[in-house]
Amino acid sequence: MLNPCAKPEMAFADNSRNMAERFFTAQRNSIDGNRIGPQMDQVKKYVPPFEALEKLKRYCSVQERSYKAVREKLYNCGLVPDQVENILAELISDGYLSEQRFADAYASGRSKIKGWGKRKIVQGMKQLDISEACISIAMLQVDEDEYRVRLDSLVEKRAKLEKGRPIFEARGRVARFLINKGYEPDLVWDRVKQLIGQF
Repeated sequence: MLNPCAKPEMAFADNSRNMAERFFTAQRNSIDGNRIGPQMDQVKKYVPPFEALEKLKRYCSVQERSYKAVREKLYNCGLVPDQVENILAELISDGYLSEQRFADAYASGRSKIKGWGKRKIVQGMKQLDISEACISIAMLQVDEDEYRVRLDSLVEKRAKLEKGRPIFEARGRVARFLINKGYEPDLVWDRVKQLIGQF
């Protein structure tokens, strides 16, 4: 804000400095309009790069992590983009971080443990910025026979909950549930039509 009592040239200098500070702050927090790190109020505590590297080695040793999650952790340590990318490169070269291993674990876990369909698994990996090549290879890890058995089991369980409803309403409700879990609509309707009516 301009000070009315200040000399005109001093007021202009203050205003220019504030504009320059706002410009450089915006530049630090974005590249081509994309946010590259947290705002300063989101940084919990500055951690030096060598300490951050050791913390991230422990973090990645516990379970497979995505590049996106590790990158966010590093930005939350208050590091700048060059430091973040150097640490990421070191974690990858030391074998602590692998996009393909993470994608394989993600696809397997979401399919077997959470019972997700392929469409939802692929969507989840895309949200984590996993490359198309890694997604394709990871989806080959999902066993087709197990996938269909799991789908049939879900149809049967859900159909028991819909007992007492007219058959077309029950089929519709079961199909919507499974499609929302990420199963392919054609496959869902095929299994629903075959299995519902027997319960």
